[in-house]
Amino acid sequence: MTDVLTDCPPNTRAFVIQGEILAWDPLNRELQIGTHLVSVAPSVPVAKLKCGVTGTVSGQERTASTPAVS
Repeated sequence: MTDVLTDCPPNTRAFVIQGEILAWDPLNRELQIGTHLVSVAPSVPVAKLKCGVTGTVSGQERTASTPAVS
């Protein structure tokens, strides 16, 4: 199993967010915890999420120096 906090690809940084789940869009696989909106990859299994419960999300995000791909 890969540890997302220590095995980051180049030009990325790891994050962990914990807080109340404010919104979950299963069609677009977008999850909002506090002010953070994260996309959940299709390969990540998602249990039944409910708004109003506490959740923890960890993952990786591109750093500002990473060029956008269009």
